[in-house]
Amino acid sequence: MCSVDFVMSNLDTIRTRGNNFRPVKTPGGKLVMHLLKKRGKDPHMQGIKTARPAQKRTMSVCNKRVTRAYGGQFNGTEVKDRIMRAFLIDEFKYFKMMSKVTSDKKDKKKKKSGDKKAKAKK
Repeated sequence: MCSVDFVMSNLDTIRTRGNNFRPVKTPGGKLVMHLLKKRGKDPHMQGIKTARPAQKRTMSVCNKRVTRAYGGQFNGTEVKDRIMRAFLIDEFKYFKMMSKVTSDKKDKKKKKSGDKKAKAKK
């Protein structure tokens, strides 16, 4: 760093994950060390603030959630995929049911036409 002496007040000099500091010049011209807070983990979701757990406790609900289904758990594309999957599964069930109904109708018509031909032969 610089050859200028820093004013270190109540700071441990070893740099660890929880003990990071930055030199700051005061209006009086002195260089002092400011202790940096740990950064929170990024939630990878749009609209949710990054914060440490203690700060999240004091944050309002609108900063921790997004107003949609599965607001703080899934991002927008994941929610869209879930909706599409549920819709397609439902459509496939409907299609299977309708194809079964139409095949039953065809079977009944074949039986009726088969009965008429059998009666005609007698």
